[in-house]
Amino acid sequence: MSTDHTAIFRRKLADAIGRLSEAPSWIYVINADAPDGVSLRCRLGMESHDYEAMLVGAGLATIDYYDDDQTLLSYSRNGWETFVAGHNFSFMLHPDMPERPELNKNQFDMSNKLNGTPRDPKKRRWWHTIRIGRKGKGASSARHILEQVDDGRRLDTNPPPLAGLSQIQRVFTGSMAKLVVESVKLDQILKEDRKADGLSETEIDKLCEDHKLTFLLWDGAFSTARTIDPTEGDIVLYEKFVYAAVVSHISIGCSVTHKVHLMYKHVAVHMRVPGGLGQKMEDWVELQHQGGMRERTQYRTMGDMQKAAEARERRRCEASNTGVIEVQTGVHERAKRKFKEKSRHVEEVRREERELHRKLALIRFNLSMIPIVRLLKRWTAATRARLSGTTDDTE
Repeated sequence: MSTDHTAIFRRKLADAIGRLSEAPSWIYVINADAPDGVSLRCRLGMESHDYEAMLVGAGLATIDYYDDDQTLLSYSRNGWETFVAGHNFSFMLHPDMPERPELNKNQFDMSNKLNGTPRDPKKRRWWHTIRIGRKGKGASSARHILEQVDDGRRLDTNPPPLAGLSQIQRVFTGSMAKLVVESVKLDQILKEDRKADGLSETEIDKLCEDHKLTFLLWDGAFSTARTIDPTEGDIVLYEKFVYAAVVSHISIGCSVTHKVHLMYKHVAVHMRVPGGLGQKMEDWVELQHQGGMRERTQYRTMGDMQKAAEARERRRCEASNTGVIEVQTGVHERAKRKFKEKSRHVEEVRREERELHRKLALIRFNLSMIPIVRLLKRWTAATRARLSGTTDDTE
């Protein structure tokens, strides 16, 4: 992973932990499988796989692969010490911990000491821990800090309230997940783990390039299909994209599903309907499913089915009322984020880059088809000549 991406991951992680350091001091366990109350992953609002990918991207953990397809996440003590030392976090260390903030390995029983369960040494496990937070000024705060780990090495799993938790939960979504995907060098991983009797490095490169080309072509097809009020040129461009995408799709061994058939045979026809398909794609159908599920969940406790149906329909009518829509639009306009001109410019540049990559993928596909087209032309000419000769002999 490049140094630039590692710095980005570390900066995002530092921003999130910076918010945690404003709360009362607390021991957090960095293991991905730790219970929720003491899990750093849970306090950051991340899923286990996203959290592990973030630590690897930030250089705070490594993944070891084994022959039986098993993986083991190893936490880097030096990486955590360097990371912590480079930021102004507030730390209050436990008396049996070192003087400087660092990653520690401690044996704890994760049963909450407040729930009355007896101490059980058999339940203790080794956990990687780090204490984050500010030192309390009052006696109660200091006593709370010392009592998080009791005499039986049982860890209190009731974390202090944290302001701005929703902000932390949004830190590692969307663009950060995209960075993780872009940073993965699949060809290098496949080359390092390839078997002696498997694919060669050249074949691995070709395999990765073929899949990349297929994804880009499908991206171009879906993007063009969403064009509102498409022109005949847009429809022709879509037909080129979808033909190339289907051919590449089949060439890498993928099956022709219902969606592939619909994209290849029917979408271009519906693009000629006034207005085009626009946003009426699969995600629009999924949105309807989600809305229906929310309504069923909201009204499922109503015993009278007639009243439930009337309430659901009344809500739909209110949502489509022009006065309600006008008020909602005004609220959204006043509450939405104000993007700077630079942000809009960056998005325009990215959009242009995506369009360029799609066009390049289409050009690459057309170039790869030139030998096949020439071969088909020769075969057609030879077949016609053979048939013509047969006709002359018959006469």
